[in-house]
Amino acid sequence: MRVVHCITGLSGDGAQRMLLRLADGLQRRGVENFVVSLSKREPLAEAFEARGIPVHAVDVSRNLRGIGALFKLRNLLSELSPDLVQGWMYHANLLLTLIRPFLSRRIPVGWNMRRGTENLGELKFPTRLVVHANRWLSSLPDRIMYCTSESRQQHEALGFNRERGIVIANGFDLDQFARSPKNRRSIRERFGVADTDILIGNIGRDDIAKGRPFLIEAFAAVLTWIPHARLMLVGRGMSDTNPELRRLLVSSGVASRVILVGEYSPSSELYPAMDILCSSSVAEGFPNVIAEAMCCEVPCVATDVGNTKELLDGVGVVVPPRSAACLAEALAAVCREGTDAWDERGARGRSRIAKLYSLGRVVDDYAQLYNEMIGVGGPARGEIRGVPSGVSPDRSEHLRV
Repeated sequence: MRVVHCITGLSGDGAQRMLLRLADGLQRRGVENFVVSLSKREPLAEAFEARGIPVHAVDVSRNLRGIGALFKLRNLLSELSPDLVQGWMYHANLLLTLIRPFLSRRIPVGWNMRRGTENLGELKFPTRLVVHANRWLSSLPDRIMYCTSESRQQHEALGFNRERGIVIANGFDLDQFARSPKNRRSIRERFGVADTDILIGNIGRDDIAKGRPFLIEAFAAVLTWIPHARLMLVGRGMSDTNPELRRLLVSSGVASRVILVGEYSPSSELYPAMDILCSSSVAEGFPNVIAEAMCCEVPCVATDVGNTKELLDGVGVVVPPRSAACLAEALAAVCREGTDAWDERGARGRSRIAKLYSLGRVVDDYAQLYNEMIGVGGPARGEIRGVPSGVSPDRSEHLRV
């Protein structure tokens, strides 16, 4: 089987990292994977190519000059001759659906939704327009894949086709993300974090959906109770070169206790250095950073968006979004628990990921769905090897139609 994954860009955010894990897992089963990025070539492309997955960058600009790139995308798909095309996120979903009638043969198309719709009104107008274009065209793809049941419910309430929807959770490699005393020491030494400091970590790009103003306000309150706390901000835009972020940190009086890391790879090195992972998002699909922290046995405090509550059920602390006061109280409470309680929370979190969200199970789910979409025994190059037919009862919570 030959699968082309079309995605808006390869900046290294959660959706891109999930695509990398999935494509690598499928590649090991004999599937030919190709990635088409609608942006310019970005650093994560090298990680795909190191795993034998070719990357094609088609720079579709936001103006009329992008029309030429659309023809290039059509020609590229015709050249690659895939058995199935998988779109990742709204812009890629839209372009694939518009191009599909102009391909030389009918190819099954799947959409992949990576977020919820909680803050749809806060998105820029062009992005909202693309979301609604997805809604209007949602009867055309063969399948619409959601990473959480919450995301599916929200999109279908917005008007997305109900018959096409299916839920497949994200999966995680527990060998890659694991507790590491060595990484804990080296990262804390590198960023000047003392053994007595309580390090709260937050990972994600500079985006309104991440709710950083609420986090920083909450951290200012935490410092009044726990002055030896530190906050580490990681991700694109989380650096000294971001003037708005610097102004917010200074005006909140927390600048001296915040570490700005910016983009960092591999992120798996950072989690073991943290005592607590905090997600302050106001909108999410499946929060990868929470699951990755759980793999590394880091206790988590997070806002109730996407499937966070389901993910952290019984092992973490979940608070309402957009409430700095609630977030501060929860962070302070977990800070006061101490290392024994953190270890216990961490062990239960890793066990939960191993049981419900292992990468192998999720690759199975996608492989089974892809086999169904192309029709085993049809014109495609054959089914994915080693994939059982039907959905076993213990996987029913991950693969929902």
